[in-house]
Amino acid sequence: MAGESPTYVVQFVLLAGPVRRFKRLVEHLSSILQSSTQQRAERAQQAALMVRPRRLSDSSVSSACSDTESNASMNILGRTGVS
Repeated sequence: MAGESPTYVVQFVLLAGPVRRFKRLVEHLSSILQSSTQQRAERAQQAALMVRPRRLSDSSVSSACSDTESNASMNILGRTGVS
């Protein structure tokens, strides 16, 4: 039972109106509920197989840039801040 998704029971009751239309509505809603449950299970399986990207630290990002690139970006930022 561990790892299984919970099971829900949905009951529809026709109080008044045409039976044929009610039956079509129930079939339509049932198919939506069943497909969303299947899609959720498929997405969970796909997510388990996906490789999550590594988070970059500040030191790895700054070491990837050269000093001239970081100085150039500082100068651009400084100029736009003054204007």
